[in-house]
Amino acid sequence: MQLDPVYIAHSEKIQVVLDRLQLAWGTIYELARGVTRGMWTFEDMTEQRLWKLKGSNAESAWKVTAVMRDREPAAVRGTSELWYNLPLPYSSRTNYG
Repeated sequence: MQLDPVYIAHSEKIQVVLDRLQLAWGTIYELARGVTRGMWTFEDMTEQRLWKLKGSNAESAWKVTAVMRDREPAAVRGTSELWYNLPLPYSSRTNYG
């Protein structure tokens, strides 16, 4: 059985920026999760905000909500151990399957 892909959260314009900045996969996941939950839109993903999210999964994924709400990330990190083993960087052209 062959199934067609269904895109839940995708923006070609933003994908170009994400690829150029080489944001970590976990960070991109959290950004897309915020879109699907209605917390922000792709238009809210400005390059200024995305630059603040550069770094490894463990360094950046936990900061997404604060950055997207124009707040300073908490001095105490979130549970970043969740992000330690994910690949870096992610690209739309990378095949993880």
